[in-house]
Amino acid sequence: MIADFYRYIAEFTQKSDTKALNYCKEKCQKHYTRAYDLSRNGMGFKKALHPCNTTRLSTVLHFGNFLNEQMGQPEQAVVMCTEAIQLSEQSIGDISDEGYQEVKHI
Repeated sequence: MIADFYRYIAEFTQKSDTKALNYCKEKCQKHYTRAYDLSRNGMGFKKALHPCNTTRLSTVLHFGNFLNEQMGQPEQAVVMCTEAIQLSEQSIGDISDEGYQEVKHI
């Protein structure tokens, strides 16, 4: 959520205010990268989130949006999102019907 907060600020920051814009982009990159890594790899005492976990998929979607719209890196966004889709498709059989309904909305 921290990354989303900075992304929203960046979206409404005047392009001429490069100092504020760059600050927001740096914070976004830092926090999205951390959230993305944690969702994929876990951290010491916690496991990675399931590939179909809605938090994991939302993180990828929002990070991809940031990379494309704010950082001008559509190729990286496409690669990251494509990988997430492929992993979730491979794992879709592991989740409940209720979980499936949530995932298909993302």
